[in-house]
Amino acid sequence: MLLLILLSNAWAAPTLRAGLLGEFVTHPGAFISFEPGRSDRPGLAPVVGGRLGGYVHPGHHSALFVHGEGGLRLSGSQVAADVLVGAGLHHRWLPTRVVVRRGETVASVLDAGRPNLLGTLGLRIGDADGRVRPFGRADLAWRGPVHRGVRTELLFAIGVAIKGAS
Repeated sequence: MLLLILLSNAWAAPTLRAGLLGEFVTHPGAFISFEPGRSDRPGLAPVVGGRLGGYVHPGHHSALFVHGEGGLRLSGSQVAADVLVGAGLHHRWLPTRVVVRRGETVASVLDAGRPNLLGTLGLRIGDADGRVRPFGRADLAWRGPVHRGVRTELLFAIGVAIKGAS
C-alpha cells in the first residue's frame, strides 16, 4: 500500500535548487542541485537528486563535491520536509604550493589535493507552494579517509528552488 501511495505521488516537473552553504564567514560555499521531478500534491513521495558545490576555507583549503541523494518528502499545503540520504565524492586541496620529496630531490609543486568519500543524512524544509520556493537544509555529513579516520560535520544551507514547467 505504501509503495502505491509513493508511486502515485512521485514524478512531476523537475526542480533546480541553488544556495549558500557552510559557515558563511569561515567556510563560505555554494551549490546547485537538480531533482528530475517530484509531485506537489500533499502527502508522502520519493525524492531523488544530485548536488554539485564547493567551499573555501580562507587561508587553509578549498573543496569541491558531487553528490547523489534520495529519500522521502512529506508535504502539506504550505510546508514540505525532505529526509535525504546521500553519497558522493569530496575533493579538497591547499591553495598554495607544497614541498614534496621524490627520492633525493625536493620540489615545490601545486597541491593536487586529497579525494574523500562523502556521505550525508539531511533534513530539508521549505515552502511547498509556488514556482520559486525558499528552503533551509541541515546535513550530518561524514567524509573519509581523513587522517586515517572519518570526519563528521554538521552543515547548513539556505537557498531557493525553482520548479520547472510540466
